[in-house]
Amino acid sequence: MTQTKETIAYDEVFYQDLQNPEFAASLLNECLKNEDAKTFRVIVYDIIKANNISMTELASRVETSRPGLNKMLSEKGNPSMATFLGILNNIGFDLSVSIRPVKSRDMPRRSKKPAISA
Repeated sequence: MTQTKETIAYDEVFYQDLQNPEFAASLLNECLKNEDAKTFRVIVYDIIKANNISMTELASRVETSRPGLNKMLSEKGNPSMATFLGILNNIGFDLSVSIRPVKSRDMPRRSKKPAISA
């Protein structure tokens, strides 16, 4: 299948944009806001590629294998929180938590357990 010039140009522009940390962070934050873990992982992988970060070196720093790192960042990947934070830290990003209002009716509730009689 032949790629069109538009596809090639889009890829080039997208990878150039991902070299800008503010742009990359805004994409990652949008994924978090939309609870889109799959796209978040793929964008992290694209950031690594766009910035010519060595997958071998990164894998070593987060104490995994290169194939393991590729699998973690794939659409079906499921890295541990510790590994994922290590990846983000090693490519120049931090993950933080902020407070947002939640309506009380949206909060999950525990089911009431019956009292235990002695």
